[in-house]
Amino acid sequence: MIDLAAFYAAIANEGERPTPHAIASVEEDGRTVWRDDGKPPVWLGSADRASFYQLKSMLQGVVARGTANAMRDLAPYIAGKTGTSEDENDAWFAGFSNDVTVVVWVGYDNGDGRRTLGGGETGGHVAVPIFRQIVEASWADYAPRTALAPPSAEARRNLVLLPVDLASGNRVTQRGPGTITEAFRRDADGQVDDTQYRIVSELDASTMYPRDDEPGDQPGYANRQPGYPYGQPGNSYYGNNGPPQVVPQNPYYNNNRGLFGNWFGNPPAPPPAPPPVRPGQSARVPARPPDRPLPDRQRDYQASPERRFDSDNLWNNRTN
Repeated sequence: MIDLAAFYAAIANEGERPTPHAIASVEEDGRTVWRDDGKPPVWLGSADRASFYQLKSMLQGVVARGTANAMRDLAPYIAGKTGTSEDENDAWFAGFSNDVTVVVWVGYDNGDGRRTLGGGETGGHVAVPIFRQIVEASWADYAPRTALAPPSAEARRNLVLLPVDLASGNRVTQRGPGTITEAFRRDADGQVDDTQYRIVSELDASTMYPRDDEPGDQPGYANRQPGYPYGQPGNSYYGNNGPPQVVPQNPYYNNNRGLFGNWFGNPPAPPPAPPPVRPGQSARVPARPPDRPLPDRQRDYQASPERRFDSDNLWNNRTN
């Protein structure tokens, strides 16, 4: 956990990893007989400042609209990630503010073998509330609460902040209801390095179809939630509040793409209507900008990277 906390602190510092220590000083009869020498932070050279800021921004999104959105009101001030092991044996939350990094683990460390916390006892349900109490105590006793720092000057040279439609994931030209701001890298020519369909082709992405919400899911995103305080014009972190955006029906969805396709000559069934969009919920069908051409499967597959072999996979010769 100490190593994990140090790495998350490095994300907060854009790559500078502090050296953890358990004892700051030792005193005897009011005299300091030993003090930690305060080793300087170590720079993690595996990524640059811009990449660490992008990761920091993603982790802030986890709090704003992801698995840690139980404390979404703190999204401007903290970032982090939940974690849950198989069968809910372990629940985690690792997060940071500008001044403090905290890792919370919940589980049975003295159990006879693996022991579950119980169904539904995830990091978002059991570790996040503990983290919240600790970080709020730090703001009261250690350092005041401040908004997470923007990218440093060095990181900003390689980044551009652009609005993205929350429902489709596509870039849009203007900020407005249902948009968030994401940090994109610049390429060698100073242009936006568009990697949206580098791993998953546009055609494959367009065949995604919205599933019904599972029991217990939080409806919608944080900036659509009633009472979410960061959607006011001029003071918005993740975009302004607004009515739910209904995304058009996916034109590539074919109800006869099953195991037997259309072998039996049945006329193609019309695509089912998307599930109704409840108040506070965002449709999950990717939207297509009107000026974007239709995807080409052969072109996309030729441009996509080769499928790689995962040596850690339990099933040999399986690609992912």
